[in-house]
Amino acid sequence: MTSGRLSALSSLIYRKGAPLVVLLAACGHAFAQESWLGVYFGEAKIGYSHVKISRVTRGGRQLYRVYSVTVTRMALLGQPVEQRMVMTQWLDRRWAPRLVDFSMDSGGHRTELRAIFTQKYVKCQFSSGGTTTQKLIPIPKGANLILDPSMMLARAVKPGKKLRFHYLNTVSVAIEPGVAEVLRREAVTVGGVTYNALVVKTTMPMGTIIHWQDDRGELLRAEAMMGITMVKETREQALSLPDTKYAPPADIAAAIAVKSDTLIEEPRKVRMLKLRMASPEEIPLVADGRQSFAPVQSQNGLKAVELTISARDLDAQKALKLQAIPRREFKEYLAPGPYIQSRDPRIVRLAREVVGSEDNALLAVVRLRDWVYSNMKVQSNIGVLRSAVDVLNHRAGVCRDYAILYAALARAVGIPTRLAAGLMYVDGAFYYHAWAESYVGWWVDVDPTLPTAFVDATHVKLVRGDVSSIVSASRVMGNLKAEVLEYNNAF
Repeated sequence: MTSGRLSALSSLIYRKGAPLVVLLAACGHAFAQESWLGVYFGEAKIGYSHVKISRVTRGGRQLYRVYSVTVTRMALLGQPVEQRMVMTQWLDRRWAPRLVDFSMDSGGHRTELRAIFTQKYVKCQFSSGGTTTQKLIPIPKGANLILDPSMMLARAVKPGKKLRFHYLNTVSVAIEPGVAEVLRREAVTVGGVTYNALVVKTTMPMGTIIHWQDDRGELLRAEAMMGITMVKETREQALSLPDTKYAPPADIAAAIAVKSDTLIEEPRKVRMLKLRMASPEEIPLVADGRQSFAPVQSQNGLKAVELTISARDLDAQKALKLQAIPRREFKEYLAPGPYIQSRDPRIVRLAREVVGSEDNALLAVVRLRDWVYSNMKVQSNIGVLRSAVDVLNHRAGVCRDYAILYAALARAVGIPTRLAAGLMYVDGAFYYHAWAESYVGWWVDVDPTLPTAFVDATHVKLVRGDVSSIVSASRVMGNLKAEVLEYNNAF
């Protein structure tokens, strides 16, 4: 089933483009800088980024203006995907952000963000699917909110120099922490020129990035998650992209899927799965009523865990009535957000129509889940993280879109719901996937991409929460290994 293969992958990849390139490429040049970068997946070129920094006067203040555009082209589940991100940032003389305009376009869909920075808050205006949402984000006390740590470290020559910072994630619309550390100096050759480069490691919730920069802070090369690299190029080199109509690059979803050593028969019926997983990175996993895990010894310096997942039938007799759900206790997962627009009149009206007179929380969940499954169609060429209203308007997308629309509908009728991301077994491999969880007296897993409400035990839950939580699964993408120890699919 194709919908099961596509996870939050495209959002995890596409969310990095402009923010990541700006984070790496913007530096503390005194007046102006312009750079071009080629973006690669393995050996295949998939895009480019152009960054231009200039000094401007705005509102009587001297500011830096950082403009970037990033274009990527790749194949995702057999469909060519093109995505364009544009960001303009105005920064003060200390390179602290004052105003950000950001947009993402793909497959005829667009999301936009305007963020205004004050001393205590970031005032965000988020637009998607023809609707606009306001969000006020408190700035953590004592936060070092900056554009790019590399410009702070450009003059550091001693390995071990660290900088803790916070930044605005323009896709998840959240402030996130990071740590940048100078590792060493080493020679690196880019474009036939050898530099005595500073090697910097930046660690953020979405993963770790190693980049090489010159003494001015200019990016020479970067190695990110999932085998994504960026390299300094000339304008002509950067703009030279393959024509994906005739020769699309390798399918990125299949390339980073976690291959299985054991063929699992009838995976949608699996009720118990024991799995050993290993990765160079710490593996994020969730322990709950379905899933438990414990660390085990591994070879080659990898971090390893063994986990057991048990899937059970749904028992509506034990579920709460809708009016009995403790909403104050779960207000975080009932609140609307930029993507989960649970108070939008169209979402509320549809949710009430689908649920009708049903007052059993679990049966209401099943009704909403079934509606999303029956009324959505798989379309994998939209490389933009979209809002529930946008998804409802077009009723096509990938698993993250199914999950976001379902979450908005469930919250609209008072069912606490959060997002989940991890892996699901399909055709010999564990593909990255997204689904949801709803509280009906206990937390129950809900996957609107499946034909039935039963969520099988090959769903390996890495993270859960809001949009920013699910995209954090990217930090282990492309470097996980899995060994199936045992499974049972008897009904």
